Amino acid sequence: LKCPVTGERVDDEVFAEYADKDNDVYGRVYMCCPGCEKKVEANLEKLYHSLYRTDKKTGEEKKPLDLKNENCPISGKPVAEGQSIEYNGMIVHLCCPNCVKPFLASPDKHLVGLVPDAEDYKYDRSAGSGSSKEGHN
Repeated sequence: LKCPVTGERVDDEVFAEYADKDNDVYGRVYMCCPGCEKKVEANLEKLYHSLYRTDKKTGEEKKPLDLKNENCPISGKPVAEGQSIEYNGMIVHLCCPNCVKPFLASPDKHLVGLVPDAEDYKYDRSAGSGSSKEGHN
């Protein structure tokens, strides 16, 4: 994945968190360096939808991918009907509202084993060489 500001490879430790709590939609928009944060945060909702809810081939809006997990990634208990969030364009089912906060604290850790091996949902977030931690003018 490339930084939405500079086009450079993103650093997996540098991101802005998107939260539409009214609709239970959350995500992270990754960037190459802290110098890009202000520009990303100014367009966070648009960037979230562009990255995670837009079909890359057609440019059309796409529905979030339902992971259809039967057990909560936090507690391991069976999921509760109607208890889910959207995270980075994927529907993650949980057992209760109390599991939302721990999930969002370490989403990548909790997504392991839930995310399908689908090309549309894979992206490279490894840090680029050289100046990935330095700011841009």
